Amino acid sequence: MDLPFGWEGDRLVIRKVIERALLPLGNTALDLTPFLMMAGLSVVAALLMRWRFPHRQWARRLVQTISAVALIMGVHPCACMTRDIILGANVLGRDDLGAFKYLIVFATVAAFTTLFGRIFCGWLCPLGFAQELLAKLTAWTRGAADRPAWLYVRYALGVLFLGALFYSSYKTKPATFSFIEHAMVFYTIGLLLIVLTVLADRSKDWFFKRFRYAILASIFAVFIYGVYANGPFCVFFTAYVEWASLISCFGVLLLSVVLMNAWCRYMCPEGAMLGLLAKRAAWQINRNDARCRRDGCCEPVCPVDCIVMGIRDRETCLYCMKCVDACPYGALEIVNELEAGKKQTIPFSPRPTEYF
Repeated sequence: MDLPFGWEGDRLVIRKVIERALLPLGNTALDLTPFLMMAGLSVVAALLMRWRFPHRQWARRLVQTISAVALIMGVHPCACMTRDIILGANVLGRDDLGAFKYLIVFATVAAFTTLFGRIFCGWLCPLGFAQELLAKLTAWTRGAADRPAWLYVRYALGVLFLGALFYSSYKTKPATFSFIEHAMVFYTIGLLLIVLTVLADRSKDWFFKRFRYAILASIFAVFIYGVYANGPFCVFFTAYVEWASLISCFGVLLLSVVLMNAWCRYMCPEGAMLGLLAKRAAWQINRNDARCRRDGCCEPVCPVDCIVMGIRDRETCLYCMKCVDACPYGALEIVNELEAGKKQTIPFSPRPTEYF
């Protein structure tokens, strides 16, 4: 039996369970399976998000597992959305079917994000799931890292990791004629520096969360010159492993041991795009002021620390519903803000100047 990973010459190949189009579009080779898969998983996530029931987080883990297996091993087309947008825009007008192939997954995710917020990030993203799972399995290391005695050890490990990334990038020489893959290695180095800074001063967290918009802007800026940048997320969705993306992926996962969902917080360009859409999503997590005891029980459970002093950052929130499930008073609920006038609720503010 063939393994999911194998070698062809000097290239590491990722084999998919499904290699051909299951639902071809007309007489073309374009496959509708990724679109239907993403739409179906998004519908399930949206229903579970709106339905309050015990052990919802176990259901979320199940959906994340199914999504990771389906997207990584099930279908061949890439789900690396930032790169797909660039590739789709590059052929739009010249090859509309090709543009459709590249843009359909992002269009589906974007449509659900405008309705239900970043449910892709909190329920379906394989890289986010891997970071969250790894952080949970190694939770004891974060407690140890916050102790003063670990300060010098933490920075020594950071310097070693920084050197390893530079050395790996030099040895693999991952740049190609059109994809500057090693860019993501440098982004990961930047992420390391940000994580070390935030660990030293937690007040810098909110500032660096806006850094992902600079990453998004830089990716689209270099596209003007015909250069495409890969990401750690892209390593799972190509026929041949891109070494710099693989190095970056390992770096992101290692950093999630120190700071949960570090990539999602500070660097993810897909999260930056979806965050802008989620800011005005129809369904939002609101607070029932009559029930809230203001004891802050919703804050420590957030995997990206998007709730501070009762303020939820809508652009950063992953809609994992942990805060809703953690509130014993039922003060937090998911509501349709298009009908918000009918409900006596107060929204979590996206602006840090508004306090309850």
